[in-house]
Amino acid sequence: MSGVSGPPSNVASDRLDHLRTLVRAAFERAAASGRDDWHCMTTAVLKNRLLNLTNRTFTETEYGASSMPALMRLIPDLVQVASEGYPGRVCLTDPDALRPSPVSSTPTRAEDAGGEFDWRDWRIRDDLWQSIVHYEHGGPFVLDPVTKVARNASADDDSLPQLPTLTREEFEAWRRDFVDSIIADTNDEALKPALQVWLLGHGRTADLPRAVRGRWIENFKRRVAERLHNWFAEQGLAEPLDLLISSRAEGRLPLTQETSLRELREFVVAAIHAMDLEELKALHLPVGVLARVKR
Repeated sequence: MSGVSGPPSNVASDRLDHLRTLVRAAFERAAASGRDDWHCMTTAVLKNRLLNLTNRTFTETEYGASSMPALMRLIPDLVQVASEGYPGRVCLTDPDALRPSPVSSTPTRAEDAGGEFDWRDWRIRDDLWQSIVHYEHGGPFVLDPVTKVARNASADDDSLPQLPTLTREEFEAWRRDFVDSIIADTNDEALKPALQVWLLGHGRTADLPRAVRGRWIENFKRRVAERLHNWFAEQGLAEPLDLLISSRAEGRLPLTQETSLRELREFVVAAIHAMDLEELKALHLPVGVLARVKR
């Protein structure tokens, strides 16, 4: 591609070279998977690959970037941001120039999402989802500094940043945008009145015409994920590893010697959050842990 600018001067060249090596290795693993579109992938999939290559230590802030798209713009000679939003899409600038590196090309389970991001295969972690969509709850949500789980704010949480819970007006605007996009793309005149009825109602998915329910669910999940992504970036916080949970791998965490304390903690917290009342009552915790929490 022509017109590619050089690397920014505010990032050390050796750091950029290290980043290029990692990104090349990530794309080489994609090429080894046999996918036709190996030269492009979403930023979410690319980040998973980089985490796998660095024993889960990779972070954008290490290179002075606040997000994956911002990070990829540091190396325009290697990759280009093909689409914005969350998850964005990144493509190699010159796929033919990529050469194999010494890094192993064995695919990992985290890479099964592939180059295209299908929202039907993913959900947003329950506590984070609720913190965005429960706009009628009546109170703000914060990210607990200890458990890293979104919860209702208490009187002692004044110093904690609030999660960007939707307002009723914003939710209605999202619905209006969705209806406008469907009406602009359809020739089904019978569908338009039904969409208007849904738009003027309570916004329940079950009230949508069946033909467009899936599209609304995917649209809504994408918007919620993008809202969370932007919030974590603005706060300078690392996104949880399980912000997006694959339905194909849900409930399974590979326990290896490389599994980090953070991964295990986030996995356990997510499991506790998914429990019902009876399951919580049956939960047993070590006395030492309870003592530390009480202190």
